[in-house]
Amino acid sequence: MIFAASLLLSLNGIADASAGSPPITTPAASTCAAQTITVGGLPLWVDAQGSGMATVVFESGNGNDSTVWDAIEPQVRAKGLRTFRYDRRGYGRSAHFAQERYSLAMDIAVLEAALDQCRIAGPIIYVAHSYGGALAVTAARRNRRIAALVLVDAIVPGTETPARVRATLQEVRPQYAEVRQQAPDLARTVIPIMEAWPQTMARVNRTPVSRNLPIVDIVATGGGGDPKAADIEHWHEAHSRFVAQAPTQRSYVAASGSGHKVMNDRPELVIDAIDAMARRVSGKSPQ
Repeated sequence: MIFAASLLLSLNGIADASAGSPPITTPAASTCAAQTITVGGLPLWVDAQGSGMATVVFESGNGNDSTVWDAIEPQVRAKGLRTFRYDRRGYGRSAHFAQERYSLAMDIAVLEAALDQCRIAGPIIYVAHSYGGALAVTAARRNRRIAALVLVDAIVPGTETPARVRATLQEVRPQYAEVRQQAPDLARTVIPIMEAWPQTMARVNRTPVSRNLPIVDIVATGGGGDPKAADIEHWHEAHSRFVAQAPTQRSYVAASGSGHKVMNDRPELVIDAIDAMARRVSGKSPQ
């Protein structure tokens, strides 16, 4: 499973280096271009670039920082859109969370505080890869700035069943000791995320994603990067069900020939989806 594999992939250098959580408040800033800001008393690297009627917020997957979007971001900005990238807590140039326990709500609160500090009012087109989908579908439920989603081979409600969650933990827990020994900084970030997996996926699965929210769901033919045929089939079926729940607002895009990182293998699909959502939220040529 991609989420289990991310531990060893990160260790080998392949990856780029809950409700009730208190809100994080920070003072407003006039610019957030490629700099470190302070959110909740800790450094967070952000990069807001360009201008336009909508802002594209890029969310990376588990084990990745914002550099996975480096090739796509300038092309998106060239279309007249503002862009916002950031390194999530514990990745890239951002500090870890101060506490050891992790919840999805902690990451969502940090993002919302960063958007506030960088004066990004919306509308937001939220582009999320892999684990970032868990953040996207959950944040969209509460954040009115989010006007559309572009999901890039991402987690959605139904992709991670209780049985798959148990299998993931059985696979990753034996890896913890090796990761702690060889990549202690990575372990400090990834292991708490994996240990919170049951709570995180339970929250995602019970999140009622608005059927009025425009969503492009890009799904790799590899099925989330899982090697097993049954897992690939489940991944595709879960995404098909998700899109079928709101056929007038959600569209399924098959990323033929692509691995899990569609932004690398089929970047044109991601860029086209962002462009379509930008036209939609601006009232031009709905698709």
